[in-house]
Amino acid sequence: MNKADVNPPYDIFSVTVKKAILITPFLKRISVDAREVSGLRPDLPGQYLKVFVRDADGFRQPGRAYTVRRFNPGTGELELDFVLHGDEGNISRWASRAEIGDKLEISRPNTRSGISIDPEIRNYFLFADETGLPAVAAIVEALPAAVEARVFIEIANAKEMQPVKGEAAISVRWLCRELGERLVDAAKDLSIPSGSLVWVTAESGQVSAIRTGLKKQKSLGTCAVHASGYWKKGVADHRDPD
Repeated sequence: MNKADVNPPYDIFSVTVKKAILITPFLKRISVDAREVSGLRPDLPGQYLKVFVRDADGFRQPGRAYTVRRFNPGTGELELDFVLHGDEGNISRWASRAEIGDKLEISRPNTRSGISIDPEIRNYFLFADETGLPAVAAIVEALPAAVEARVFIEIANAKEMQPVKGEAAISVRWLCRELGERLVDAAKDLSIPSGSLVWVTAESGQVSAIRTGLKKQKSLGTCAVHASGYWKKGVADHRDPD
């Protein structure tokens, strides 16, 4: 079978690795010069785009969606966080070995992605696993000082913790899978005030279970709710519709 480049029906941009830093044992932050990439907005946390890498023969492989961790419009620096799974998956394999000067390709952000910070919302409830953590951290950084944010993050173990901070009043609860702690359980007994924003980004099955549990909250009809599965067990490049 002859190989060929994957050619998506939208523009992609070649970018170069400027920094590659291991943030935790299984999370690598890669920064690129994205000055030529259109659609990136630092005021719209949670934007995501497609990342493409090439195989050993130079052919472009299928892309996967990644959330923008941070974008600096002044320098054009774009940060993306990669959860490392060893050689499981072409992008994880590439990211684990990525060094300054390496090339990759990215799309512009999906036009439906990201969240506008509403100045009228005073309470945020943010749920994520490792894949949703970049979006949650970016949202927290964008919140004004006058709001409160309760953050729940599921990770493999305590070594995967990282700073999540901003100007808002923030409480962060880390849930370690090796201890049997799960996002679904953390969401069960919450009392969510009317007019809150609820953001859930994790494995699709967990997101569905959390969404079902939250429906029991009488206040939920007055809340802004975003719940999206960023991945699904056994499915490559799954992402629930926004």
